[in-house]
Amino acid sequence: IKESIWEKVPIVIVPHGKDQMENALRIERAGIGFIPETQNPSPIELKRLLTKATTSPWMKTKLEDLQKIFVARENASPKPSVGIISAVVAP
Repeated sequence: IKESIWEKVPIVIVPHGKDQMENALRIERAGIGFIPETQNPSPIELKRLLTKATTSPWMKTKLEDLQKIFVARENASPKPSVGIISAVVAP
C-alpha cells in the first residue's frame, strides 16, 4: 500500500484472508483503490476496475494528497519513530 501511494498508483485489491480485508476496506475508504464484488473476479471485471482506477481524476488527486503527507512525514526532523523510541527508552 505504501509503495502504491509513493508511486501514485491506484490499487485493485482482492483480499483472501488474515488482515487483507481490513486493508482492502482502508484502501477503498481512502479513495485510492477498489475491491472487486466477488472473491474470484473475472479477467473482464479486473480489467474494468483497473481501467476505472487508472482513469479516475479523483483517485489521482487522493493519491497525490497522500503522497504529499508521506513526503512531509519522511522529511520531518526528528523522524516520528525517533520520538516514539525516545519516549519509551530513557536517554
